[in-house]
Amino acid sequence: SENRYREAFEQLHAETKERQRAEKEIQQIENRFQEMAEHITEAFWLYDWNKRQIIYTSPAYESIWGRSVKDLYARNEEWDDSVHPDDLEFARASFEKIIRNGGGDKREYRIIRPDGSVRWVSDRGFAIKNKSGKVVRIAGIAEDITERKRAEVALRESEERFRELAELMPETIFEVDLEGRLTFVNRNA
Repeated sequence: SENRYREAFEQLHAETKERQRAEKEIQQIENRFQEMAEHITEAFWLYDWNKRQIIYTSPAYESIWGRSVKDLYARNEEWDDSVHPDDLEFARASFEKIIRNGGGDKREYRIIRPDGSVRWVSDRGFAIKNKSGKVVRIAGIAEDITERKRAEVALRESEERFRELAELMPETIFEVDLEGRLTFVNRNA
């Protein structure tokens, strides 16, 4: 009888040590995740598909959206309210598409910050399925691409001005690529 108690005690002690080791490992993983989430400039997010609500958003959300993470958790519509009205239908439809195709597609849309400024966001979501293949969560990452969009517009406008000017020039103007192919020639040519 004493041996059974000793064996039971030793087994309980071993299980306790194993549980403590597992809890320590989980804590280390959580700490690493927290460090990563707090230091990346992109907003990492998790959405519970069954409850239809955001369950985690990294601190970068606040710097990109200019809105409180706490408000997003409290009120799911906070995200809808932030999306530019002209882009809302696309943003919603592309979010639903993640469920159908598993995600991974980049989607770009504008948001309006509380101060009225408009920012461009590039967002990519991925469906997370349970063992039976049913989508349970969507994980995603979003980044502010406003400066890239501004640069694209500036480049496009600059190219348009060049072409307009080149077309009006009385001289022949042409452009050749590195392989010697003609890529542009004005009307005078």
